[in-house]
Amino acid sequence: MSLDDGCMMNTMPENTIVVSDIAGSTLKLSVQGEDLTNKMKSLGFLHSCGFMTKVVESESDKLYLISELVKLDALFLFGYGWYPSEVMGFYKEKGLYTGKYKIISWSDPDHYQIEEK
Repeated sequence: MSLDDGCMMNTMPENTIVVSDIAGSTLKLSVQGEDLTNKMKSLGFLHSCGFMTKVVESESDKLYLISELVKLDALFLFGYGWYPSEVMGFYKEKGLYTGKYKIISWSDPDHYQIEEK
């Protein structure tokens, strides 16, 4: 499967959640695999334009969902600015999130790297 980052289609690992936006009040994910899709639905995520999204009411709701995503080995999209990898680093720096999490980046559309932080 692939993930559209706005510029190209990237190969995505099978049976995986890739978190593409957690900066605002709407969380946006790419989900591969029926079991994970059902788990995201049970957390209140809905299908929207090829992604699964959920609007959160508060920062504590967002942090709860992030912890649930980490438990499911979700991969946080790497980038600079307010990409999910940077938001997770910010939460960790502020002590709002503790623990490990995984980030994903691509060297080209067919090759990705997963790193634990």
